[in-house]
Amino acid sequence: MNTTQRLQAAKKLISNRKNWCKGFYLFKGKHCAIGALKAVGWSLKADNLLDKAAVRMGYECAIVLNDDGTHKLVMKMFDAAIRASKK
Repeated sequence: MNTTQRLQAAKKLISNRKNWCKGFYLFKGKHCAIGALKAVGWSLKADNLLDKAAVRMGYECAIVLNDDGTHKLVMKMFDAAIRASKK
C-alpha cells in the first residue's frame, strides 16, 4: 500500500462521523485521524503529510486539528494530504 492509498483508506475509515473520535487513537470502535492511519498501516510519510496539511490550516499538527477541530476539518486535512501525496 503506498502513501496515497494509506491516506485514502484512513479517510474512508472515519468518513462517517459516527466512526470518528477526539482525544483517543481508538475509543469504543471509533478512531481519530492518526488512529485511523494506524489502523490501516501507519507510515512516517503519511503522518508527516497530515501534519503539514494541519499546519497549513492553522493548527500545530494533525492531532491538535483532530482534537480541536471538526470532523469536516479533519476530512479537509485528509484531502490536502492526499493531494500532496500525489505530487
